[in-house]
Amino acid sequence: MDYEQKRSCKKDIAGTRYGGSSCGSAHCSWSSYAICQNIPTEKALYEVSDYIGCMSPANVDFIIKHNPQVNETKVEINPNSIEPLGRFINDDERRVLRQQLKIQKETTVFIYGGNLGKPQGISFLIDVLVSNKENDKVFFVIVGDGTEYSSIHNAISLHQIHNVILMKNLPKLEYDN
Repeated sequence: MDYEQKRSCKKDIAGTRYGGSSCGSAHCSWSSYAICQNIPTEKALYEVSDYIGCMSPANVDFIIKHNPQVNETKVEINPNSIEPLGRFINDDERRVLRQQLKIQKETTVFIYGGNLGKPQGISFLIDVLVSNKENDKVFFVIVGDGTEYSSIHNAISLHQIHNVILMKNLPKLEYDN
């Protein structure tokens, strides 16, 4: 791209050529900025990618529906998860762990470990915690950190929820066991 093209492009991006603003003009878009800066657009990246990993079947469907040029065989589900170890603890280990965490013997325990951010649906998790705060048959163990950690912590305090443990981290070996 020569100097005049770059200069013209910068004017387009700034909105001066079309009288718009740099943040919302119909002629000023991320695509035009990306082209001017030689930054690949999403569609261009799809074209050159060997595979496109998606978190869910709905993501796969979205990519294929909105990008008909993409070969369906290179779009696959690649969830952010692990394969369960298939490790079970014996009754003595379970009893000791429940004592350590102050969890009643007949309580069903729900465990979440991972990122605590908006994409994880933390508002739903908080609703579940609040609606079950008087339920002595359930207990929640939440291990993780993220942008919404304080929201969970504040909700637990505000609603005086006692059937939950919230921890920022846990050593991997302890978490896996």
